[in-house]
Amino acid sequence: MGYQVSGFPTILFFPAGDTSAPQKFAGQRTLEGFKKFIAEKTPEVQVEEAAAAADAPPAEQPALAAGEVAVLDPANFDAIVLDSSKTVLVKFYAPWCGHCRHLEPTWNQLAKEFAGNPDVVIAKLDAAQHHALGSKYGVRGYPTLKMFSKTDKSGNAEYQGDRSLDSLKSYVNKF
Repeated sequence: MGYQVSGFPTILFFPAGDTSAPQKFAGQRTLEGFKKFIAEKTPEVQVEEAAAAADAPPAEQPALAAGEVAVLDPANFDAIVLDSSKTVLVKFYAPWCGHCRHLEPTWNQLAKEFAGNPDVVIAKLDAAQHHALGSKYGVRGYPTLKMFSKTDKSGNAEYQGDRSLDSLKSYVNKF
């Protein structure tokens, strides 16, 4: 059985249970191109997955571990940062940033310092990966440290002080 492969890579779609008539992929070789091709070839699967997702219970946010830095992403950002019962200090960072890497041990220690205070969360967001969230809060460089206090969730309070453990602790304690 020949599949008429004349070059590499060749991408063929085989409908379920039918190996006799594969369909050649000729679209753009990007994630969106592949997703579009598969969605066109398997509409029944897409409908089933959408129905299953609609019936699924909402995902629960994992509890924040005392003494640990809360790792933020678009799925949990609002639930953690905008929680009016918490004061949250967020480090918007990029993994490749030298200043961010230098701050990391101090940031982890800061979280440990507030382990006994359930009203304070020390968090970080990879703003290079989640650029839209960084942009929403005016992040233009890394690291950017922003306070989201219980009474002001605007993200306008940007920490500009010394990045030592004592200075950061004093800043958080003001809120």
